[in-house]
Amino acid sequence: MRPILTTAQAACFSATHAEASGRFEQACAAIGADLDILAHPAASGPREEPLAIRVARIGSRDARKVLLAVSGTHGQESFAGSATMLDWMGGDGFRNLPGDVAVLFVHGLNPYGWAHGSRANENNVDLNRNFMDHERGHAENPVYERLHGLLTVRDVSETALLEVLNRLADLRRELGETIVLQAMLSGQYTHPDGRNYGGVELQWSNRRLQDIVEGELARAEVVAVIDWHTGLGEFGKPHFLSFADPASDAWALAVNWWGEHRLHNDERYSKASGMIVTEVVRRLLRRGVAASGVVIEWGTYSLEAVVCALFMDQWLRFECRDQDSPEAVRVRTQMMERFYPSVPEWRASLIENAREIYSATLRGLRNWH
Repeated sequence: MRPILTTAQAACFSATHAEASGRFEQACAAIGADLDILAHPAASGPREEPLAIRVARIGSRDARKVLLAVSGTHGQESFAGSATMLDWMGGDGFRNLPGDVAVLFVHGLNPYGWAHGSRANENNVDLNRNFMDHERGHAENPVYERLHGLLTVRDVSETALLEVLNRLADLRRELGETIVLQAMLSGQYTHPDGRNYGGVELQWSNRRLQDIVEGELARAEVVAVIDWHTGLGEFGKPHFLSFADPASDAWALAVNWWGEHRLHNDERYSKASGMIVTEVVRRLLRRGVAASGVVIEWGTYSLEAVVCALFMDQWLRFECRDQDSPEAVRVRTQMMERFYPSVPEWRASLIENAREIYSATLRGLRNWH
């Protein structure tokens, strides 16, 4: 039976960054959550509106067990994570939190990307390839050098995108599927106008996340980390990505909280650097905190459709001269649908599954000792 999207659930899915931010503030006020608004010092929205990361804490600051959930690492994907947070705060979950369990919501980690409908931040940096110590240098990605020109599109017509996909397929046959996908997904640090550019220094958003980890989680003894994304997996279903060693305590915690049958340890990401979940968990473990984390993707459309949406994003950022032109509006609408489907069944499934995920995670934290 297909899940039905109720009116209350539909209200969790916003149309703009500003609308989602306002709803988040209202939800925090309604349940008495502590809210911090971290104003961006330089970037602004498409209408010059101010931007900020919003951080909500539900539960005691002395709680030993904390769920840290992040939405908006990638701009266009922010709406889905935001909806899960709004729905949870609108339900009864916060009333049932034990005294030693708290929830920490980071709403809109990449406010620029969210407001402008782009994956990367104000510097075209992918925050999920940036959370690292840049002074230690960056991994080389020689295969990306061959890919960069191919991934830099100047035409997003159906014919042009099909040609790019065909050329990518040729390259996968030549070099191997895993090698090409690793090069595309691992991050690169040589082309500031390229895909998955990790930057050369820690970005403002990740500096704020670093502050949150060091400050808000200072008293935590166990932390579950969820980074919400969209684009991979079955339509409307959660797709769990774990980057923990299957022999590690972090993997054992993930299995306990979310179930081994759900966890994907994808070799295509094995060479990725600067990933938020990986680095947050690593820093917590170094402090002696028990921790594990997952990226949870909400499946949308085919891999080819999502790859083309990334090309559209790049075209809008670097090639489009008039963001309000009919062509730009058409391309942006197409792109957003692939990251944030308007289909009611997709949204209802997201809410239904997110409720179960939050409940399972909090139950796992509650039972940890």
